[in-house]
Amino acid sequence: MKHKRLGCMLIAGVMLLMSACSTDSGEKIQEPKKTPVEVIKLTKGEVRTEFVFSGKLNASEVANLVPMVSGKVDAVNFEVGDEVKAGDILFVVDNDSYINNLSSANAALKAADAGVSAAELGLKNATTAYENNKILYEAGAISKSTFDQIELSYEQAKIQVDSAKAQREASAAQVATLNDTIDESVVESPIDGVVTACNVKAGEIMNTSNGYPFTVMNMANMTVNVSVTDALINKIAKGDPVSLRISSVSDETFEGVIKTVSPAANYSGTYDVQIEVPNESGLIKSGMFAEVFFLSEKAKDVFVVPKEVIFNEKNESYVYINENGVAVKCVIETSVDNGEEVAVTEGLKEGMSLIVKGHNYVEEGSLLNVVNGEE
Repeated sequence: MKHKRLGCMLIAGVMLLMSACSTDSGEKIQEPKKTPVEVIKLTKGEVRTEFVFSGKLNASEVANLVPMVSGKVDAVNFEVGDEVKAGDILFVVDNDSYINNLSSANAALKAADAGVSAAELGLKNATTAYENNKILYEAGAISKSTFDQIELSYEQAKIQVDSAKAQREASAAQVATLNDTIDESVVESPIDGVVTACNVKAGEIMNTSNGYPFTVMNMANMTVNVSVTDALINKIAKGDPVSLRISSVSDETFEGVIKTVSPAANYSGTYDVQIEVPNESGLIKSGMFAEVFFLSEKAKDVFVVPKEVIFNEKNESYVYINENGVAVKCVIETSVDNGEEVAVTEGLKEGMSLIVKGHNYVEEGSLLNVVNGEE
């Protein structure tokens, strides 16, 4: 009986303890509600607004080469894709007949030179005879008919000199023409560059119906022509830097410089602008398309804030900042707005935690749960 009584007392004690525990656990403490947010630390940077126009890229220099003579092609020294230097001989048209004719023309020129010398000597003698006999005629020592004959010889000598000189000029012109023709039969590149077209073959008769026989392009620098609107034309000038995106080459941007700006609108009411782009890598090819970014406005040394986190109410702009787990409203002043980012010039300090996610669900004094670990 004594053991039974002890057991009942233990059971009663346990039940009493459980009852006490049940009472305590029934009074749960309510945790304050916290809004989950993401934040970023504020640092200063730059905000730009840009105009974007597109255009086709071209080589800065293009030489389309056509010989001034026709005939059979003797030699072709380069192919498409070959690099050439200014003065390199690209191809040669048969010039044997011109060389032969030049030999004859030089001989004729030599003979014409001799003819001029002989005519001038004859004129010299005729002049001396004329002057001496004129004195005799005026003194009555010779008859008029004799003097007339001497004067006629003098005049004929002058005509012979003029004729000989004309013949020499004609011979010299023929020699010059043949020399030019021979020079033109040897086609040289006028620029450094790359052969982009070759429509001639050795042994064939020159035919330009298929396009230029040879085209050489200098692609060390490329140009792109764009037409800009009147909203931009007075914000740019020759020498201004621009950025370009050539998606067929790279996702990275290229740097260029404005080369020319037309002060007059074209037929479509826009203004022609030419950009020059260095192409040291050779990756940019003629005919590719580029997007050209012209700077319109720029704010430097400002806080760069995503536009979507800025609230605008009652002529006031503000954002929410996380201060020790509490949302704080900060009224701000802004400047440049590019549609995605806004330059904030007043109201923020470096190092502040700007709420960038969950900002639409907080208000002044809201408790925060920062989920990206940048408290």
